[in-house]
This record gives sequence, structure tokens and C-alpha cells, in this order.
Amino acid sequence: MRTNPPLAGSSASMPIAQGPDQAHAILQLSQLSPELLQNLLNLAAMQAGTHQSPPFVRPELDAQQQRGSVQGISRDNLTLGGPSASSVATPNTLSNAPASRREPPIDPALLEASEIGAVRAEVNDLRAQLEELKRSRGMSGDDDGDADDEGEGRQRKRRKRKSSKMDCVLSVEIKQLTRQQKETRTELQSMIKHEMEELTGISKKEKLPEPDTPVSSQTDGSNHEHHQRMRPKLNHDVTHPKNRSIIMRAAELVWNEQTNDESRRLKHKDVKFTEADLRAFATTVLRSWRRRFEVANNVEKGNKAKLQARKNKRHQRQRTLKAARLAVADLYADGHDGANPSCLLETDWMTEEVSSLDTSDDEEKEAHREQIVQAARLTDKEIKCGTVLERIKPLFRSEEVDGIYEELDELGRQKQIESGKTYARKRRVDLGRTRVRPPVVPLYPFMVRESWFEDHIAGTDLEENYEVLPEDPEGFGSNA
Repeated sequence: MRTNPPLAGSSASMPIAQGPDQAHAILQLSQLSPELLQNLLNLAAMQAGTHQSPPFVRPELDAQQQRGSVQGISRDNLTLGGPSASSVATPNTLSNAPASRREPPIDPALLEASEIGAVRAEVNDLRAQLEELKRSRGMSGDDDGDADDEGEGRQRKRRKRKSSKMDCVLSVEIKQLTRQQKETRTELQSMIKHEMEELTGISKKEKLPEPDTPVSSQTDGSNHEHHQRMRPKLNHDVTHPKNRSIIMRAAELVWNEQTNDESRRLKHKDVKFTEADLRAFATTVLRSWRRRFEVANNVEKGNKAKLQARKNKRHQRQRTLKAARLAVADLYADGHDGANPSCLLETDWMTEEVSSLDTSDDEEKEAHREQIVQAARLTDKEIKCGTVLERIKPLFRSEEVDGIYEELDELGRQKQIESGKTYARKRRVDLGRTRVRPPVVPLYPFMVRESWFEDHIAGTDLEENYEVLPEDPEGFGSNA
């Protein structure tokens, strides 16, 4: 009995792929659907410039058409000289095969071992490009690898709208608010602070409790009911659950009270605010408590906080001095042919006024205080009644600039006398201390004292922070 020779490209003439990587590649190929594999091949052909239209897929044939097809195949076999691998169908291929079973699109045995890695890499690359194409078109990814949902329409992602209740209205920069909004903001902040103090038992005058302090109860005077106080965790951030619960509770109480027509106490009842504003105000109160707690329980942070407080007061005094001189700048211009000195009034150029030394040494502070008292010629009673400030003049200022500032101060005193308003000012003394460092704001050329630059700035590290403008302002210095 004669046997037909093996078909070209059959499994009998090629070695079966071995190895874990090859087996994994075969498994990947066998799990691809025909539709997805065809899409990937079409995409590869488009990139290579050899794309052809997909082959025509003949619809399912009825029984009579199947018999005609079989006869046509037989005639083709006679013409070609024998059956081919693509035209011979095994029994039950069309009608008896299970519907749920899917045959792999490519027989793994038909692949050369050397081709498996290349095919695997190409498939992975095409799949990645297909997913990227889907994302660029706003389509959802197909994670399971089949193409069942690829024909569905694009699904537009809906963004969740934030509730208007969550938007902040009053807890923004105060310069963005109207007068009525500012007043309402102040009222709500006061209410929130009161509720926070009632919930926790903490007030500004009392010492902050330790984290392990037992929680006490409070008694409502109206109904004598006992309510357990809420103890904050001041050694933790405001996001701690206990701190967060206090913030939420205080905001809820004020919100319920001020949105009720019967209990509302706000002056401007038409000003809108949100519960998010109230939570922001409560968070600010809790943060201030945390800073007080850190200053009281951490020596290093306490010293830094005190030093920063002194610096803030010093800068505030400089800003106050600048504002007083700006208020009479027009009067100066009227007496000097329109030369307005407003451009010469920067906060960093003002004289500093300090009440004590920036040191933690108590002996040095006491010695400095004695010098101030002697220079001011104060009695013991005057020493107890107020603070004496020491003037520290910037050393960079020329005599011309000092003269302008002195004239502005005199105009301010005259204006105050004419208005009939007098203010009790703290005593100022000059102990001869100066500030050597250059200011942050660039200087006009006529403002710089030559001896200061030559003795303290030239050739030192301070010269890097020293900057002079190209020319003097109109009406001053070389442009006078």
C-alpha cells in the first residue's frame, strides 16, 4: 500500500519548538483570536508599506452549497494532482465542532524554532502600538486580548463634577473679597474659634494640654448634661483622625447654626459661604495650637519661634516708618520743584528699631538693656511702663539720603501737630550700632556711601549681593 509523502511544511519535516521561552511564545500565539491577529498583521503591513485588502471571508454555506463546494474541491484536486493541506477538511469541522472551542490560528509545529522569538517580539510590538492608537483616539484598552468589544462605539469618560458646597468662597486671599465678605469672614472665624475651644477646652490664656492628659468632661449650664471633650493630637499633623474629627465637628456646628434662619447671627445674611470655608478656618485654628505646642515643648523650635517673632516686629516697624514717610512725600515734592522721594522709600532701606539683642544669652540681653536705659535717661518708673527701642542705621546710606529722610520725618511731625492728633511713641535711642550688610533692593548711585563700600564690601563675599542701578532718579543725585 502506497503512502502519500509528507506535505511540505508539515510537522513531520520540522522540529517541534522546545524550551520555556518558545513554549510561552506558542501559548501567546495560540490565545490570540483570528480577528486580533489579522488586525495586528494589517497594522504591520501598513507600517511596512505592503498593506493589502483583507481576504474575503465567505459566509456560512448551507448544506446544498457545501456539497457543491466539496465537488468543486474534488475537481480542483484532480486538476492540481492531489489534495492540499489547505483544502482537506477533517470530518465534523463545519457542523460538529464545539462552539466554545477555538482552534489556534497558527499551528505551533509549523513554525521554525528561530522564528518564534521574532514573531513573539513583533506581536508584542504590534499589540503595544494598537493599545497606544486606542488611547490616542480615546478608546478603552482591551486587556483580555480579544477583539469582542473593539467594534463598539467610543465611550466618553465622564468627569465627576465637584459639588458647589466644596468650593471655597471666603477662605481665599482677603484682597479678593468685598467689604461685606470680609466682615462675614471675620464673624465666621470668631464662631469657629469659639466652637473649637468649647469642643476641646483649649483657650488662648490656658496652657495647652499634653498629648497624654486625661480627657475631661464639660457641663452645659442650661440642661446640666455632661459632654465628653474632644482632645486634639497636637504632636501630630492636622490630618490626624482625631484632629480631623474636631475640625469637621466645629465646621458642622457653625454651618448648621448659620444656615438656619432662626439661629443665624451673621450681620450680612446674603453673603454666601460654604462648609469648606468653615473647615479651612478650623484648620487654621488647630495649626496655631500646634505651633504653640511646639514652642512650649521643643526648646530649639521655641527659640527659633521667638527669634522669628522679633524679626517680624522689626520688619513691621520698618514698614510703619516707610508708610509715615510716604504720607508726606507730596509735601516734600511741593517744596523741591516736584522731586518726589517715593522711589527712595524701600522697606529694606529704613532704619531698624529693636527692643533687645538677637541672642539667647540672658546676661548679654541685660547688659544691652542697661545701656539703653542709661542712654534714654529713664527713671525706674518709666522703665517699667514701656519699652525703649534702639535705632540701628544702615551704614550704606549717604549723607544726602539721610538728609532727605530727616526732612520727611520733620514734615510728618508738623502734619501730626496740625491735625491735632498726638500719639504716644516709644522712646528711641542711638547706641552707635549700624547695619553693614548691603540691602536686597538695588541702590541708586547717589545713595551709596563710598567709605562703606571700600571698607566693608569691596573684595568680600558681600560684594556678590551688592547691586547698583545705572543712574539716579529724576530730581536726585546726578539728575538733580
